Amino acid sequence: MCPTFADGLQADRDEVERLAEACRRLDGVEAPLQLGEPAERFLSYENGALVGCLELVGTSEAEGCGMVRPDRRRRGIGRALLAAARQEWRERGFVSFLLVCDAAAVSGAAFAAAVGASYSFAEDRMELDATRLPPQSGGPVRLRRAAEYDVDAFVRIMMAAFRNDPAEARQVRQNTVERFRDPNRQSYIAELDGMPVGDVEAFHTPGGSGEFINSLGVDPEHQRRGYGRQILVETARALIAEGSQRVMLEVETDNRSAISLYLDCGFETICTFEYYRVDV
Repeated sequence: MCPTFADGLQADRDEVERLAEACRRLDGVEAPLQLGEPAERFLSYENGALVGCLELVGTSEAEGCGMVRPDRRRRGIGRALLAAARQEWRERGFVSFLLVCDAAAVSGAAFAAAVGASYSFAEDRMELDATRLPPQSGGPVRLRRAAEYDVDAFVRIMMAAFRNDPAEARQVRQNTVERFRDPNRQSYIAELDGMPVGDVEAFHTPGGSGEFINSLGVDPEHQRRGYGRQILVETARALIAEGSQRVMLEVETDNRSAISLYLDCGFETICTFEYYRVDV
């Protein structure tokens, strides 16, 4: 089986970023890596050089991104990495995971079809035009950086807002603790009269040129009151104030209400990613 590495091994992480850049230069599309997330990465080396990588982020609904160095393609490296990931996930008791590719990359869809993966859904990646970001609303919600004592509240809001399976609570909490301790991430809590009602995270993009906003959630009892919009705008403004050159997020293409909100707050679609389900 191909070896795996933990996020803490910076040397391997740097190699993955260089591999992604080589693929980006040739293909002209983005590799949807999530280097700021806890993950398993299956690596293929030739003569000490990294020539292929398959990253899996998550557990029961893991998302995978694969790439092979341009001059080493069509040699079975991608299939070998996929076979290793399938075996590992099968041994862990999971039944499937998702492969993610840029919709503009014809080779990605072709590979998914060749390995028997089935189309599941798509997400738009959106980037902020800071000149169109609304002014701070002065609304009732106060956004602050989260501390470790906020973990339980953060998990509770995420589980409720995203309707997670209660059986995943332990894993969600473990992942949240790891993310709170990750220096490449910022976690925020939104409070209403001192009570946590929302949360959001941001993490550095590969190469450190910007930030991704994700996991923006509002407790269901406090939704449809404009708090999500306030949290989004204030998070984006906080990131810009801290020096972020780019602020991005991703949203499912059929979530029209969320897309409408993001467009209204100054975000624009820059590319679309397709997700294909792989049975293990």
